[in-house]
Amino acid sequence: MARSVVPSIAHGRFRRIRCAVSGGVTSALALGLVLVLLVAIGGGDALANEKTRDLDTGWEYRWGDSAFNGKGTPVWAFEDAAGSWHDIRFPSNPPGREGRSNVWYRITLPDGEWRDPVLYVFSIDLIAEFYLEGRLIYRHGQFDGEGQGTFEGWPWHMIDLPPDFGGKRLSVRVWSDSYDIGLWGEVKVMERLDLLRHVADGAMVPVVVSALSLVLAIVAGALALVQPLMARIHGLIGIFTLLAGVMVLAQSQASQFLIHDAMVSSQIGAAAYFLLPVPMALLLHGMCWGRAVQVVDWVWRGHLAYAVGAIGASVAGLAALSDLYPVFDGLLTVSLIILVLAGARWIAEADRVEQVTFAGFVVFGGFLMIDMGVAHGVLPWTRMPLALGLLAFSAMLIGLSLVTFARTHRALRHLTVTLDQKVRDRTRDLEHSNAELQQFASVISHDLQAPLRLISGNLSLLSRRYGATLTEEGRAEIAEAKAAARRMAGMIQGVLDYARIESQGAAFDRVETGAVLQDALADLSADRERVGTTIKADPLPPLRGDRTQIRRLFQNLVGNALKYRREGAPPHVRISARPSDRDGWVVLSVADNGRGISPEDWPDALSSCCGGCRRPAMARCQGRRARAWDCRSASGSPSATGAPCGWNPPPAAA
Repeated sequence: MARSVVPSIAHGRFRRIRCAVSGGVTSALALGLVLVLLVAIGGGDALANEKTRDLDTGWEYRWGDSAFNGKGTPVWAFEDAAGSWHDIRFPSNPPGREGRSNVWYRITLPDGEWRDPVLYVFSIDLIAEFYLEGRLIYRHGQFDGEGQGTFEGWPWHMIDLPPDFGGKRLSVRVWSDSYDIGLWGEVKVMERLDLLRHVADGAMVPVVVSALSLVLAIVAGALALVQPLMARIHGLIGIFTLLAGVMVLAQSQASQFLIHDAMVSSQIGAAAYFLLPVPMALLLHGMCWGRAVQVVDWVWRGHLAYAVGAIGASVAGLAALSDLYPVFDGLLTVSLIILVLAGARWIAEADRVEQVTFAGFVVFGGFLMIDMGVAHGVLPWTRMPLALGLLAFSAMLIGLSLVTFARTHRALRHLTVTLDQKVRDRTRDLEHSNAELQQFASVISHDLQAPLRLISGNLSLLSRRYGATLTEEGRAEIAEAKAAARRMAGMIQGVLDYARIESQGAAFDRVETGAVLQDALADLSADRERVGTTIKADPLPPLRGDRTQIRRLFQNLVGNALKYRREGAPPHVRISARPSDRDGWVVLSVADNGRGISPEDWPDALSSCCGGCRRPAMARCQGRRARAWDCRSASGSPSATGAPCGWNPPPAAA
C-alpha cells in the first residue's frame, strides 16, 4: 500500500506544478495579446491627427561643415550658394560621401496653426545641432573645434519649436564617422501631446513584450527546477527570453523614461543583442550531431567572445558602440546562414518538437535579417515588429518545453507504475522462492536426517553387539561408516543453515560473545588437545545477533586453524575484538599461525566457515554484519582468518 501512495503523491505534485506553469503562461500570453490589441486599436489616433506633418520630402544637403561668424551663427544657415546644396528626399546618407564625416541638411518648415509644436526625430547618426533661422534650438552630442565629436547613444528627440516656425528654414548640422550619417526613422512636426501619445503607443508593445519575456524567463527557470533532466534546455530558453526582453526594452523609446543616460541604455541593449545568438546556438547544439556539433560550438563561442570583447571595449572607451554594430550584424548574418545550413542536414531525421523549434529559429532568423536590412538602409524604414517576433519565438519555445515536460511526466508516471509492478512481482517471486526453500529444508530434515539417524544408530548397535567378534578390519570399516554418517549429517546441517540464512534468519537478541566462544571451544576440546592447541581470547563485548550463527562461525574458524596448521608446529590461535569505523559496531577476528589456505581453496574454506553459505548469504544472515574476510596472516602467508562484524548496543539498549 505504501508503494502505491508514492506515485500518486508525485503525480499530484507534478500535475499541480504543470497546471500552475501552464496557467501562468496562458494568462500572461492572453494579457499580452489583449494589451497589444488595445494598443493597435488606439494607436492610430495620434498619427491620424491632421496637424501632424511628416518631413520626409523637400530636404537639401551639403557636404562639409559651415564656418561660423563672430556671433556664433553658422554661415550656411543663410547662404544660398548656387550648386552647393542638393536635393534629397530624406536627410540620411546622401550620395557622394567618399569618407566625409560632416554634412548639413535643411528644409523649410510647413505652415499651420499650432498650440505647442515640437519637432520629433526618431534617431540621429551620430550627433547633431538644429538651427532655426540661424538660431541654435537643440543639440545632441558635443562638437569640438574641428566639427567632430563622439557617439552619445540613439535616443529619440523632442525639439521645441516657436509658434511662428511656419515658413522658416530649419538647418541641421551632423557629424558621423559611422556607416550612417544623418537623421533616421521618422521626422515629424507635431503637437507635444500628440508626440507623447505617439511615443507611448510605439513603446507599449515593446514594454508588454519585455514584461511577458520576463514572465516566460521565470517560467523557464521554474521548469528547470522541477525537471532536472531538461534543466539545460529550460535554462537556455530562460536566458534567451530574458536577453530578448532586455534588448527590446533597451532599444525601445520607453527606455528614455527608465534610464536618462542614452549611452547606458544603448550599451545595455547592445549587450543583450550581442549575446542573443549564444543561447540560440546552444539550443540547436542539443539537437544536432556529427560535424554540425562542432560548427555550432564555433558559432556560440565566437559570439560570446565578441560580445564580451565589444561591450568591454565600449565601456572602456576603446571603441565606439556605433562601429561595433556593423561588425556584429555581419557576423550574425554569416552565423545564421551557417546554422540554417547545418540544421538542414539533420532536421529531416529529428522529432516533431525539434523540427518545430528549428522552423521557429528560421522564422526568427528571418526577422533579424529584415531588421538588419532596415537598420542599414538596405530596406525602406519601417517599425519592424521584431519585438512581436521575439515574443512569438519565446512563447513557442516555452510551449514546446511544456509539451516536452508533459511527455516526460507521463513517461515518468508510466515508468513509476511499471517499476512498482516489477517490485511487487519480484517480491512475490522472492516470497515464493523462500517458501519453496523452507519446504525443501523441511523435506531434507524429515526425509534425510531420519534415515541417517537410523543408519548411525544401527552402526553403533552393531559395534556394541558384535564388536568383539569382528576383526580389526571390520571394526575399522564400521568406524569409517560412522564417520561418513557424521559428515553427511554435517552437510545436511549446512544445507539447513543455508536455507535459514536465505530466508529470514533468526531474530537478533543480546548475545554474550565470550560465553558463545567458550561453547564453541568446548565442542573442539578433543581436537584441540590432540594437536596441542594454544588459544588466547581477549575479553569480547556483548553483541546483538544470531547466537547459533556466531557460535558456528567461531567453531569453524578455529576448526580451520586446527586443520590448516603447520607441520610440526602446534597451533596458536588469537581471538580479539576491536571497534569498527561505524559507531556501535565491533569487528571480531580469529588469527592463527597456520600454513594458510591456497587462493583456489578460499571459496570452500569461507563456505565452510559459515556452515555452507556464501559470503553474500552470510552478510544477510548477520543483518549485513559480516563486513569482510581476510585470508592472510600477519606474516603475509595465507591463513583462515575471518572478520565478522556485529553491533554492540549501548548499555541502555542492552
